[in-house]
Amino acid sequence: MSSTHRRPVILVGILALVVLLGAAVQTSKFPGGTFKANNGSNDIALTFDSTGALKVFVDNQSFSQGTWQVKADTLTFGTVTGPEGYSCNSAASYLWKFADTRLSFTLVGMDDCSTRRDPILGLTWTRG
Repeated sequence: MSSTHRRPVILVGILALVVLLGAAVQTSKFPGGTFKANNGSNDIALTFDSTGALKVFVDNQSFSQGTWQVKADTLTFGTVTGPEGYSCNSAASYLWKFADTRLSFTLVGMDDCSTRRDPILGLTWTRG
């Protein structure tokens, strides 16, 4: 086989590898489970269960609940029901990243609910 015929084969092989690696990154599975943080005053825990339910605990006491859904690298928090002033009436989407037992979020678009947005973005979430 001449070198001119090998180039397309090599290029196709490299392209296939890039596509496979990209697919592997895109299909990273959201780890779910419980993640904890401290805001300087309280211990906060987020529990993502396998049914799509989200539970929020403050100092080991149930505080609020909502829903979550993941598609690839985007996690959408649904509405949140909590004490007066701590509910969220709209959904919001975040890019998620899990590395070295830490879960971090980057806001996608808008989140009008500061009681969800501020701790999600402002705290360090560690698998608990």
